[in-house]
Amino acid sequence: MDIIKINVGCVFCDPKEPIRVCTRFKARILLFNIEVPITQGFPVLLHYQTVSEPATIRKLISVLHKSSGEVLKKKPKCLSKGMNAMVEIQTQRPVSLELYKDYKELGRFMLRYVGSTIAAGVVTEIKE
Repeated sequence: MDIIKINVGCVFCDPKEPIRVCTRFKARILLFNIEVPITQGFPVLLHYQTVSEPATIRKLISVLHKSSGEVLKKKPKCLSKGMNAMVEIQTQRPVSLELYKDYKELGRFMLRYVGSTIAAGVVTEIKE
């Protein structure tokens, strides 16, 4: 590996088992104390390990019960503070992700908006 090509956010892995790279993924998120409701197309900044990548919330899939994970409402119009939800996120550039169930450290992320953290999440499905 050429040391000049190594940047912040680079992930090294076994060539026989490469880490997945994607621009779209499904995630379970927990919203914090936010001022504006989150709707489809909401712009966020994805903080993942040492990478900050602009992203968009493409779909609001469902609202979930906080403890059981049971679906309370499918296809919500918006998400407000304290909600637990399944969403689809799309990044501008490919990022290396793993499913939370397979590799916890590479399956967690934070979402920020206008300088404040609005949600924490885990990757549940990677879209190729």
